[in-house]
Amino acid sequence: MKKRILDVILVVVLLVLVSACGTGGAEPGELKAELVDPGIDCLSLRFEDAGEGLYLLEAVLAGGLSKFGFMDGTGSVVIPLIYDKASIFTEGLACVELDGSKYFIDHSGSEMIDMSEYGYIAPFELGFAMVTRIATEEIDSGVRLTYYRGMIDTSGTEVIPCDYEEAGTLENGMLWGKLDGKFAIFDNSGSRITPREYDYVSYANEDLIIAQDGEKYGYLDLKGNVAIPFEYDMVGKFFDGCALVANDWLASFINTQGEKITPIEFEAAEDFSEGLAAVSKDGMFGFIDTQGNTAVPFMYDEVWSFKGGVSIVLKRLGSTLTSVETIDKYGETAIMPNHRGYYKWKNTHVAYNEPESGFNGVNFNILALLSDDGIRLTKFDYTEIFDFCDGIAVMETADDFSMFYGLINQFGAEIIPAVNERVVIVNNKTAALQFEETDPETGTVRSWVAIVALPGDAATRRPPALEE
Repeated sequence: MKKRILDVILVVVLLVLVSACGTGGAEPGELKAELVDPGIDCLSLRFEDAGEGLYLLEAVLAGGLSKFGFMDGTGSVVIPLIYDKASIFTEGLACVELDGSKYFIDHSGSEMIDMSEYGYIAPFELGFAMVTRIATEEIDSGVRLTYYRGMIDTSGTEVIPCDYEEAGTLENGMLWGKLDGKFAIFDNSGSRITPREYDYVSYANEDLIIAQDGEKYGYLDLKGNVAIPFEYDMVGKFFDGCALVANDWLASFINTQGEKITPIEFEAAEDFSEGLAAVSKDGMFGFIDTQGNTAVPFMYDEVWSFKGGVSIVLKRLGSTLTSVETIDKYGETAIMPNHRGYYKWKNTHVAYNEPESGFNGVNFNILALLSDDGIRLTKFDYTEIFDFCDGIAVMETADDFSMFYGLINQFGAEIIPAVNERVVIVNNKTAALQFEETDPETGTVRSWVAIVALPGDAATRRPPALEE
């Protein structure tokens, strides 16, 4: 790409970032942006997180064609933009396509496995990737395509041959294949462990596998033997050593031996989270522990599972009034912000308000950041505040159904305003962003990618006092 264009766009980016962030306490020049040079002439540049410290770049060329490559967290192109298609990296490998040939490449761009014989290749997961062979057949109305799926290992060997309608990996690394609507399970060498087929299979944690046999569900062990009989209308995964099961629309919990942990059958229940499960009896909700004992009394009209030691609970005070509180695991009030609702996800406290009518009829920006003691730090300006990383988080806003992204710190100061198409935190000193530029002469909107060096006080900067 021509350096003149890079220089012009860089000035625009710096002006937008510095002027917008100046209100948050940053001095001009603290926030430094540098455009990514893709190494080829292009009309537009986009990126996405490709995993494993790399970022997938897409350069749009004249005529609308795209070329793909990869950059690292500094913005350096480490794998040239030469590919017609490319996927993200998983387990050290990414699938790329060039001139009709397909390969898995490593982080250096070296071709590791030739995949040209397959029509579709999924990313590697737990040492295996699903692959598809496509068979064509001439019929009266044209051509019929039939897809046959199997699994390969990291050497490219078909551990499960492409004979199945569907194939995949269980969460514990075992494999499955589906044929004629029935599932079989295989170990990671490709040897079949289930002597018969099932209507559904899924990993259940605790070295057990959920299986469906006709209308009933049960659990298998890792050798394919029935561990817990097929006697339930519904079963779930094991969390905290307990699984939610149901019969005749009534729920209960079992341990890994298949024993019920409580004789009570509940009208509604959620999986265990942080040692407690939300359950309902006689129309009211409370929480039980993993021994089946009542941990929080049945006194709420609605509850949410515990996250970060806190649950939201709701009491209806009448036909129109509702009390929303947050409680700890003893049922005591944890935080009681003066907002309609509250939640905590990992280390992020967020309040939410009722959406109000906006220009297009809906205002999606209903979230605000809270301190640990429930004090609101920002206005209700966000549609999402993602998990914090070293005191900084990506936040999202909406405008006429378009989403824009920026960075906010733990105290509510906006480090990068939400004016970008995409923002990714590289580390506590760097972020990658994608933004739009409008050509003043043609009105054409194009995307560019920049690497931003964050100021040293990005995580600790205090915003101006919140004004209602």
